[in-house]
Amino acid sequence: MLTIDDLKADRPAYDPTAVRYRELESRISSAKDAPAAIAALQDWDKLRREIETWSALVYLRFNQDTGNAEYKAEREYCDELSPRLTDLDV
Repeated sequence: MLTIDDLKADRPAYDPTAVRYRELESRISSAKDAPAAIAALQDWDKLRREIETWSALVYLRFNQDTGNAEYKAEREYCDELSPRLTDLDV
């Protein structure tokens, strides 16, 4: 049976994620046709989903055990990073 501990999501770092967002923005704005624009949007959606999955797991784990120092540290990192990632997404 699958448990929450079996679920994994990579922890995003701001700088590499910002680079990926800039590349996607460039691809979207310079798309020469609909298929190129759609592919770029699909990649943007994939990145967004990766970040949201990680964030959801962070909050779930913390809410399951608020006394766990590792979960608390990850939650604090997520809380610090989230506004910066939202700014990139907007």
